[in-house]
Amino acid sequence: MARVKKTVRNNSGKMVEIVYNKKTTGETVKRTVRPYEIDGNVLWGTDTIHGAGQIHKFYVDRIQSIQPTDRKFKPRWEIDL
Repeated sequence: MARVKKTVRNNSGKMVEIVYNKKTTGETVKRTVRPYEIDGNVLWGTDTIHGAGQIHKFYVDRIQSIQPTDRKFKPRWEIDL
């Protein structure tokens, strides 16, 4: 969990790539995420699959890996990391 928080905080304003175990199906998926907030065990952000206008929650303990990208994004909401 600390690794996820550190990666997101150290790369504020940049997208991150995560490998994530979906809670609903158990499926492992790869997502590129625009992180906006970490609140306890939840990373709130938008992903490139569902579009920038829809906030999703990603449970930090379900994130198997995380990598920063060089892709910056223009925040639509306040970033609180």
